[in-house]
Amino acid sequence: MAKGCILPQKRLYKWPKIHVKQHCWLFELCNEDEFAKTLLYHEVPQYYTWANNKFTRRKRGENVVGYPGIKKDSALGRVYGVHPSQSECFYLRMLLHHVRGPTSFQYLKTVDGVLKETYQAACRARGLLENDDHWENTLREASLSQCPLQLRELFVVILLFCQPSEPLKLWNIFKDDLCEDIRHRIRQQNQDITLPYNEDIYNEGLIQIENKLLQLNDKSLSDFGLPSSVRTESNAAETMTHRYDTNNLTAFVNENLPKLVPDQRHAFETIVDSVIHDKRKVFFWMHLVERERRFLQI
Repeated sequence: MAKGCILPQKRLYKWPKIHVKQHCWLFELCNEDEFAKTLLYHEVPQYYTWANNKFTRRKRGENVVGYPGIKKDSALGRVYGVHPSQSECFYLRMLLHHVRGPTSFQYLKTVDGVLKETYQAACRARGLLENDDHWENTLREASLSQCPLQLRELFVVILLFCQPSEPLKLWNIFKDDLCEDIRHRIRQQNQDITLPYNEDIYNEGLIQIENKLLQLNDKSLSDFGLPSSVRTESNAAETMTHRYDTNNLTAFVNENLPKLVPDQRHAFETIVDSVIHDKRKVFFWMHLVERERRFLQI
């Protein structure tokens, strides 16, 4: 690996290792070659070849005016594609297409002498990202007619599929609307209609948002720069019980458990035992006979 090339502490890259090494040798090239400092990443192959883990000047092609010894060929630069869901890697790729002559990963994150915390922040500071006015207007309009549960689902969809540039800003603007039903429930439980919004209410809202993120795309709040939720046994259990009517479920089980055929009852008891004792097993359930009782569903 190139001398002086320091990779970020977090492993942000899904690209092949050779591509990451090329980044480092590009930085080394830009540190040593004045002409390379005028190029974007995808332009480098027109003037340099990659062999033996380093870039060398091309020996064939058209002479470049003002730069003796530099030749230009018609080679095309290829940069691996990155899905926007791999946010930091996506924004790193964007910077490589807009910042000429980068000398380090830190150089790419530096704008006007200020080192930004993330590549996304660097892209925003360079004006490469659209603002979130559209998503802000969408959430504001939805907050007038949709219930908080639907608003949280919309917020999750925006996070996962719309790549907002400042998710934290959207959360701070709409967190009261996103958690309104939670505050209402806690007010009723405490018999205190004056209870203001507080960190516990926001925390439960974040937990419900993160649960949906995990369910849909195996993402967490930290993937979007949102505050981490604080999960305890009490609020985790509370979140689950609010999704289901436990009284109706208990009555349903008591009524229909005796009606199960032996194989179904065995499956039911095996699955329940696995859940209660945290055995973390995976079960596959398939109905073989159409007329078979369907009380047991997975």
